Amino acid sequence: MPLPLIPAAIAIASEFLPGLVRHLAGDKAADVAQSITHAATAITGAASADEALEMLAAAPDKQRELRRRLAELEVSLEQQALADRQDARALTRSLASEKTAMAWSAPILSAIILISFAFMVYLVVVTPADNSSQVAQILLGALASMAVQVTNFWLGSSRSSQQKTELLAGGPVKDAKSSNAAR
Repeated sequence: MPLPLIPAAIAIASEFLPGLVRHLAGDKAADVAQSITHAATAITGAASADEALEMLAAAPDKQRELRRRLAELEVSLEQQALADRQDARALTRSLASEKTAMAWSAPILSAIILISFAFMVYLVVVTPADNSSQVAQILLGALASMAVQVTNFWLGSSRSSQQKTELLAGGPVKDAKSSNAAR
């Protein structure tokens, strides 16, 4: 019995380009899975993803070709994600420039999350431990993850993510050493 589409794509991607597996979730998972399984079956001439996996096990040249095609697919997916992020940022900028009430939603929500996080830290540190302290610690953990997301939203992403963005945009990628030397 052949594997369903997404599990078959996960099996192929995890063996030949593990970074691609993260794209097999969300609203475009079926399309990504279709692309992965199609690449494997096209390269091998197999009738199914299961058969393609078996054929790939004994064919290093076809493995290389599949890795190349999957890498191209991953670059394309990253470019689409980058375009989506840029569209979201452009929307935020346009809302702010039009001075709409909607432009204040992100700053207000961010402030609420950070103030709530600070308040929960204070409560957990100041109040004595009892039965309700478990609930407070769970809430603190949830608010801590939200505070990290708020910080990432306002301050940007990590250096390695910036390098990936520069690479996808076709610009020169600067490593940490050359960036530090330039300062």
